[in-house]
Formats: sequence, C-alpha cells, structure tokens
Amino acid sequence: MDILPCMTLKNLLFRCAACVLLVGLSACGGGSGDSSPSVGTNEVDTTAGTQSGGTGTVETQPGGTSIGGDGTSTGSNGDTQASTFPPVYATPAGIEACSVDDIKHRVDFDMRDYYIYYDQVPRLSLDDYDSPERLIRDLRVDPDIYSYVTDAEDQNALVEGGRSGGFGFWFWPAADGVVRFREILAGSPADQAGILRGDELLTVNGIGIGEITEEEFNVAFDPDNAPVLMSIRTGNASARNVLVNFEDFAWQTAGPASRYVNSGGSLPTVGYLPIRIFLETTRAEIDQSLADLEARGGFDDLIVDLRYNPGGRTHVARHIASVVGGAAVANEVFLIRSWNDKYSQNDSIDYFDEVEEPLNLPRVFVLVTEFSSSASEVFINTLKPYMEVIVVGGTTDGKPFTSNSREYCGKSINAMRSLRTNASLVSVAGGIQPSCRVNDNWETVAESSQDPLVRGALTYIESNTCPAVFVASAAPRTAAAPGPGYRAPEPFVSEE
Repeated sequence: MDILPCMTLKNLLFRCAACVLLVGLSACGGGSGDSSPSVGTNEVDTTAGTQSGGTGTVETQPGGTSIGGDGTSTGSNGDTQASTFPPVYATPAGIEACSVDDIKHRVDFDMRDYYIYYDQVPRLSLDDYDSPERLIRDLRVDPDIYSYVTDAEDQNALVEGGRSGGFGFWFWPAADGVVRFREILAGSPADQAGILRGDELLTVNGIGIGEITEEEFNVAFDPDNAPVLMSIRTGNASARNVLVNFEDFAWQTAGPASRYVNSGGSLPTVGYLPIRIFLETTRAEIDQSLADLEARGGFDDLIVDLRYNPGGRTHVARHIASVVGGAAVANEVFLIRSWNDKYSQNDSIDYFDEVEEPLNLPRVFVLVTEFSSSASEVFINTLKPYMEVIVVGGTTDGKPFTSNSREYCGKSINAMRSLRTNASLVSVAGGIQPSCRVNDNWETVAESSQDPLVRGALTYIESNTCPAVFVASAAPRTAAAPGPGYRAPEPFVSEE
C-alpha cells in the first residue's frame, strides 16, 4: 500500500483527519514492510556510509546539504525537494572535528534537514550554547518536547544490553501524604536492598524526611556521594536501615508475571504482565513471562501494566501486540509513518508480525498513567482498530513522533523525524483517554489486587463496568509536591 498525504504535517498531528489514503496508489512514494525503505531494517540508525578516523566520523554518502559556519543549512536541498537519507554533513571550515562546536553544528544540521518541523526551526547563535544537549532543546518546535542528544555509549548499553545505572528507586508523597517508594526497578541496587513499592521513607542519612533541607537532600542523592543510608518501613513492621549504592545494573524490564485466580471458578483467570520499557532485551523477557503464565495454567484475560513505561523500541511493542492480537492482527497494518516533505519517499507502513504462539485474545486491559508514552501508546493505539482495548488509569503522555539515533562523535542525536498513526489514521496526540479513569496510588505493590489500577481492571472483568469510586491520588507531577521526592532521570531510548 502507498501513502498519499493531502495536508500539512501539523494538520495531520492535531486534526488527525483522513488525509492518508490506504489505497493501491503510486503517488507521493511510500512503501510497505516493517521499516522505512531508505533506512532498512536496522533499528538503530547509525548513519551508513561513514568513515571513522582520528578526527571523528565524517559522512561520505553523496547528496543532501552542507552547513555553513554560522549554523545555517545551505546546499542542494530545497524546502520541498526529495533528499537522500541519511544526509551528508561536513565539519565547517575552521572548526575541529568532533569538538563541541562541531557537534552543535551537526545537531543544527539534522534539525534543519530530516526533522519533522525542519522548516520552522528557529535561527540561533550556536556560540550561545555550551553543549549540544542544551542546543537541541531550544531548536525544538512545538509540540515537540522530545528531541534530545545523549551519550551514544550509555544509550547503546541500555537499549542493546538492558544495562542502566542509578539507585533504581523513585519515591514521592502518596495520597495519604506519606513519602513512599513509588517504584523499584527490577535488578537495581534498591531492589537488591529489599525495598518494596509502597515502603515508607523515614530518614535519609539520619535526617528525618520531614526535616531534611533541600541542600541536604541534593547532597544525599548526588551519585558522587553514594551510597545513601535510609530508614524505611514496610506496612506496620519496625523500621529498618538500608544502604543503597549508585551503580550499573542489569535491568529486568518485563515481568515477573502474576495470575489472579478466582477460588470459586466463576470468574475468569487473569494474567498480569508488567512492562517497564521496551528494550532489545525486553522481547525475550516478555516471551518468558507469558510462557511462565501458560505453565502455571494459563489465563482468560490479560492485564498489561505500562503505567510508567516511557516507550523505546517500537518493534518490541509490535511483537507483544502481535502476540496479544494473534490471528486478528497478523499481517495487518500496524503503524503508518509520515516524514517531512523533503523525505516523503520514506513514508511507510509497518505490519503486525505473524507469531508462532499467538494468544488470540478478544480484548486486552492496559494500565497507564501520564508517564506512559511513545511505544507504550503505540501498543494501545495500533491494536484498537482490530480488538477491544480497555485502558485503565489516566491520560497518557501523547507522543505521536518517531525518532532514530544518529551517532556522531560519541553522541546520539535523536531528532523526531516522522509522525505516526494507526491503521484508522488515528494519532495519539493529546494523549490516549482511559476507558476507566482510576488514579494511581503507590501504597501497595503494583501487582497487588488492591492496587487501584489493577483493582480497576479486575472490577471491569468481574462486572463489565468501571469502578464506581475513583481512588484519590497524590498531586500530579506538574503541581508542587507536599513533600520531598526523588526520581532518577528517565533513560533515553531510541525508538526504531
């Protein structure tokens, strides 16, 4: 199938009108298969056609544009002329290759070339910026708040090997005003120390959580000052001390899975699968978790917990969606990508996989919050045209863009380069609205049947209705918290 755009990209994003015709036309380019035709199937775009040397990496593929010393793009690419991807970048004369100035020019170049809003990027003085990370934030065009630059080595270690770094905890005031651990990353130092979601935080380095100053707080959680000593309490048990270091760890991003079994047998057995992020390692963890559930007797309904999942590899989200939908989605349209007008020949359609052990579920329950983004939203949005998806929780983040990593001189440049919709031409811009609105609360472990989001899904399964009483929650992340909170920066993950 081919894609025929008939309005501007921003109109597609905000109005989601039926301007893409899924018909057998050959106008405006397009393609089929599992990836953009010009990029290939490699899920990390590392700019093919490069030469590496002592002065850095210089792309040598013909075509594209060059960049002037003032940071403005020049050359053969007109605003609407199709271009070869990836584009050519050459270090400007007088600038040392792979210096901070060179990388800033490269970021500016990318944002004016394949970036989805390339023609609206502001003209900035690159000399005013001390890092490419700061620069790209000011080059972004509303509604893009996602384009970023990060260290390539760290991103690759996370995406490819499932390795992250940090304490591995997130604490925040809960609905009752008590500072509790909202999340413990599986495999992290906090997990190894035995901290549980819902545990109360009492002291930090001997200072009461209600008396600690901002300066003392920042010093305590500075990675250079690790480990941090905390006094915590689980339920009504006695307080205990835990010492948590800041270190690299192997992150288990999916599972372990659980089952909810009704002792009377009158209600369906429900499987529960948490997926925290979509990495290359996540696919095997998903398959193992589902196999474990089957070995324990299987399930009739499935809850997929994506409440804090920021996204990641789209093809991994496609895999679990293909497993869940089974025959109903096999080889059907999964995702439609639309590039800017210079690269419209890269517009593409991805298709669901045909998997060996499909679940063939008629419906799926998904737990979400405002922290559910990107590939998490893709999982929900792409299944909706084919099956019932009951979304429990809050409104999701609303990220309709796709990016790929482009590595240059040790940095990973992630400019949003396409818009995406599902087979019904629906975007997630503005966020996915829940079927059952239930507020997140972290007074219990996430997989507990008493967790508000899990309870909401189970109530729907039992009665075919949403909970009558919504559970109160703490203040949203945009509001001032009634007490101290800590969350390690969310790791950046390229999407393709």
